[in-house]
Amino acid sequence: MVTTICFLEDPLQALKEIRRILCPDGKIIIGMLDKDSPLGNEYDAKKKSSKFYQYAEFYSVNQVLEWLRISGYDHVQVLQTIFHNPEEITALEPVKEGHGEGLFVVISAQKIFYRAAFQKRFFLSLIQYITLSMTATTVMATVI
Repeated sequence: MVTTICFLEDPLQALKEIRRILCPDGKIIIGMLDKDSPLGNEYDAKKKSSKFYQYAEFYSVNQVLEWLRISGYDHVQVLQTIFHNPEEITALEPVKEGHGEGLFVVISAQKIFYRAAFQKRFFLSLIQYITLSMTATTVMATVI
């Protein structure tokens, strides 16, 4: 989803639907303008005069990260770039981890596969039960 989330009517619902159709351990990649970056504030202020962004709703990275958490994503990575006014850029901009400085942010998040986590907990519980049963049987056999 590259510069799409700002045009969605219900971004949280969209993230939940994407998670639903992702294969187990699948990833979502979101490219977005960070409302909380210095340039993001400028874009937000000028969006009414823009043919492209006039209908956009810019979000902070923290808001999108919260939606991802609520929607069941994990293993989140955040990268940022475009630290200067795009009209003044003459060379390739660096890419840094995190957010808050760069205008453009890329977020990668992985679908949490609950069934695998449940199966792991189930098998661990089963092993603990068997171990306790064997211990109790050994104790009873020793006493008898």
